[in-house]
Amino acid sequence: MKVLLLLSVLLLSSETVKAEGMDAKNAYYFGTVFGAGMILCATVDMGELKKGIAKEALGSFVELLSSAPGSSDVADSIQKSYQAVKQEPKCEGVY
Repeated sequence: MKVLLLLSVLLLSSETVKAEGMDAKNAYYFGTVFGAGMILCATVDMGELKKGIAKEALGSFVELLSSAPGSSDVADSIQKSYQAVKQEPKCEGVY
């Protein structure tokens, strides 16, 4: 579990650059979606989770966040982050 946390922190630090220039709320949602996606990818890579479950979980998470009351101002950041995590080489074949 410690390795998973370390991996997610290292991977998230590379995404900080993409979140620069955003207000705090947009950066929070961008990081939340990206972090969740990368943690799911790492879990699949470790063999602890099936790809289909990871894909469904992240898709449901994004849908839930996007449709939540008060999320209209961050919907673009949620979608950009979702696309960014799907483009990550470490997540190739997962999403």
